[in-house]
Amino acid sequence: MREPGLFAADHLPCARNVPISVLRAHPEVVLQVTDGRYDAPMLIQCGKLKGTWAAEVKLLLEDRGFSNLVNIGGHTALTKLGCTCPVKEL
Repeated sequence: MREPGLFAADHLPCARNVPISVLRAHPEVVLQVTDGRYDAPMLIQCGKLKGTWAAEVKLLLEDRGFSNLVNIGGHTALTKLGCTCPVKEL
């Protein structure tokens, strides 16, 4: 959910990115990432420590009928913990 420049600069290797500006205007674009499923599991993260934008996006998507969403906080916090995963931008 980071803007393209921020996402390109640093992200978890398995991350799929839909910029927050796109999500705010067209949250249904997430269906391209979930193969049309509203119940596909999604881990939502943003770029900093707290996960504030991720919390906003989680509520936005829940209001649009998406379920099975987890806010995993900010990327910076996760990488400090040593989290990695096996990138595709929408």
